[in-house]
Amino acid sequence: LKLEDIYAKESISFILTTLPTLTIGTLGPTKTIKPTVTFVTTTPCPTVTVTSTKTLPPVTYNYFGPDHHFDQVLLQHHHPGHIHDDDDDVDKDVNYLYADHHADHVDHYQNFNLHHHLNHDVDHDALPKSSARGMNTFRLPIGWQYATPTLGGSFDPTMWSNYYSSLVKCCLALPGAYCVIDIHNWARWNNDIIGQTMSDTPYIRLWQMIASQYASEPRVIFGLMNEPYKLNLSAWAATLQRVVTAIRAIAPRHVILLPGVEFAHADTFLSSGTATTLDAIINPDGSKDNLLFDLHQWLDRGNLGTNSVCVTDNIAVFGPVVNWLRCNKRKAFLSATGGGNAASDSCMAGSTFMCKQMSYLFSNSDVIVGYTGWAAGSYDTSYIYDETPAWPANIPYADTPLVATCMYWP
Repeated sequence: LKLEDIYAKESISFILTTLPTLTIGTLGPTKTIKPTVTFVTTTPCPTVTVTSTKTLPPVTYNYFGPDHHFDQVLLQHHHPGHIHDDDDDVDKDVNYLYADHHADHVDHYQNFNLHHHLNHDVDHDALPKSSARGMNTFRLPIGWQYATPTLGGSFDPTMWSNYYSSLVKCCLALPGAYCVIDIHNWARWNNDIIGQTMSDTPYIRLWQMIASQYASEPRVIFGLMNEPYKLNLSAWAATLQRVVTAIRAIAPRHVILLPGVEFAHADTFLSSGTATTLDAIINPDGSKDNLLFDLHQWLDRGNLGTNSVCVTDNIAVFGPVVNWLRCNKRKAFLSATGGGNAASDSCMAGSTFMCKQMSYLFSNSDVIVGYTGWAAGSYDTSYIYDETPAWPANIPYADTPLVATCMYWP
């Protein structure tokens, strides 16, 4: 079954695998699919022991402030598939920053560069329209202080209404595209930890406002928080549960991404206790439908995301995670990963670590439903994880070597 058949569109094809009941209906005639999910466990279900002794790197918290304006609002996109936990299989994306250093430049990026850039990602210019290799989901992180400059207050009319919501509209205008709204704040308001050194009421209110604005847009996905770190896991899980409950009163079926501790890293998903603790988070009806674990994982030494050189394919990291997810009938989304474009980086040439990682994720897309390739930098092609396609006056655009070699559907 192709997603274009559901939506009655002729643009992008997405292949759906066997998954539970799904109703789709915002871009065309509504149809209901009733396939069956079969979870196959090839190794015994593990007993998880919390033994994490990971040393976290020092972090200086810096929200996306006035000096950066909108260049810190990112977009991510991904390949074929569909992200609903009860719908289908694989989503894959890439992160980009789509505005310049000054807010008055945003319209230019939105109206031309962003439009053509997103269309390139979706259509993948060098391939036929029917190709299943186009990308279909865009991640849109924003600093909380930009959304609501006053803690617990309303949306800022300039930054939210004029700019950020316009980016979401641009994303939603793409046929079949999914749009992840991500609060990029590391579980903090300035230096206070949500629900621990400050009340979580303003954070819950923030998501109530977002859910209210996009309740009628099932293609909007709620990424609750980017990379929480150095906090109490049990208290954080309690906050996430309150947020889920509040969102579900407004948007009962939207996909929600649940991030754990230690920067949501996959290598400590089990050992930190994140898996078992966040597994207890439920919808008001007691189900766990459309509640996905949000993971990050890098390929550089130490899993820091600070070096372009890839030293691992992370298969040893994802293997136990994949097994746990299957055993517990859960799914996860890898919302940040990246590597360098030079042959000497060993990401796509030589050891081809990134290509091997992505191939492993593709082969386990029943539980790792998608990924995001991190490429922050406001079109900054000097960034170590640059994934910005070349956008000369003449189109089609040209993908970076890493994206062209490893990041598209095989």
